[in-house]
Amino acid sequence: MVSNHLILGAILLAKSNDALNEQIKSNLTPEQLQDLKDFYVERLVDNMDTKDLVAYVTDDMSDYVNKLSPVEFFEEGYNYWEDYFDEIVEDFKGGQSVNDLN
Repeated sequence: MVSNHLILGAILLAKSNDALNEQIKSNLTPEQLQDLKDFYVERLVDNMDTKDLVAYVTDDMSDYVNKLSPVEFFEEGYNYWEDYFDEIVEDFKGGQSVNDLN
């Protein structure tokens, strides 16, 4: 059971965040806030080593493809592998030869 203190704390935090959001919006234009976000991302990426960048992109791409429907994923895969798509799918199917969607 969630205590009343936790619920009250969550409500106060939400109100506090709302107030802080409004304060930030009153101190920065949307363009300035976007520029600050862009600068943050630029600096964050600049300070990553290759291993960190590869891990981040791999996680991001995995999330992306996992959200695709099977048809969308097949379209992405076909566009990437083109002529080799059927062979690759066949390999993952364990050598079965029928792969087309017709």
